[in-house]
Amino acid sequence: MMSKPDSHIYLWAWYQTEFGLEKATRYEGIRIERALRSYHDSSGFYPSVLSKLIDGKPLRGEWNRDEWEQAYYYRVTANRSDYIFISSGKDKLLGTDDDIIFKH
Repeated sequence: MMSKPDSHIYLWAWYQTEFGLEKATRYEGIRIERALRSYHDSSGFYPSVLSKLIDGKPLRGEWNRDEWEQAYYYRVTANRSDYIFISSGKDKLLGTDDDIIFKH
């Protein structure tokens, strides 16, 4: 039987796993959105692929994947004036309730 302190440690570890990855992905998404806006401000359009934001910038090297190690889904409109990128979330499946969606 777990003692009270052990149960708190277990609960904290569960919380970090369950909500920490989502929080980290949301934070990373905000950073990617800022980079997308900067790219748009300098070029007049959004990049056709996320790797355009990563090229030559090692600190952005992990922007191809979310915290669950799944590739982001990223698409731009035909005239590259709008975008959507999605983390498939904890279940690692696109089109489900836990998807984390960023769009302009």
